[in-house]
Amino acid sequence: MFSKPYLKNYFLLIFFLFSFGKSWGQNNFSIPLKIGYGFNSSISLNEDGTSNINGIIIQSGLEYEFKIYKNLFAETGLAGRAIFAFGKTENSSYKAKTLRLRLPIKLGWTISEKWKVASGIAIQNNKDFITIDLREKYFWRYDLLFEGKYNWVKNWFGVASINYELRNLPNAYFINDPRFVISLGVGREF
Repeated sequence: MFSKPYLKNYFLLIFFLFSFGKSWGQNNFSIPLKIGYGFNSSISLNEDGTSNINGIIIQSGLEYEFKIYKNLFAETGLAGRAIFAFGKTENSSYKAKTLRLRLPIKLGWTISEKWKVASGIAIQNNKDFITIDLREKYFWRYDLLFEGKYNWVKNWFGVASINYELRNLPNAYFINDPRFVISLGVGREF
């Protein structure tokens, strides 16, 4: 019925399904809500110095965590991020509102029943969705992120995270979305 190469692949697939099947029972979804503060160091635009480029960030979405091995887990999801930025140039001040879509990809460690830490990257659109060109040089943004979670009550957790933009983007992209963000929040696991 099956030739030997197909049979070998079939048994290999069955082995992987059963070996990860135990961890599938420990997977969970969560909905975190984070509020943060973002800022830049001084940058210049068209030889015009800027100062106090800051932003309030509100982020929420759906995350999926799955166990890889013992205390090691991976987490990914999809989140919306609203950024309310403000700052000053030498000649004027401004306020900007921006909405971004983020895809976090994290690898983490369960320290104890209450504590988890994770690190990874978050891929985010760097331009508005009015004109979408996924191949455009500066369309994507890659943030390095560090995160800690504390489960204080069953299915509820507190979360703290730090994000830092990794790419060498032109300064204009940091006017409405700061390079460095510190966030705190709460979430619920399902």
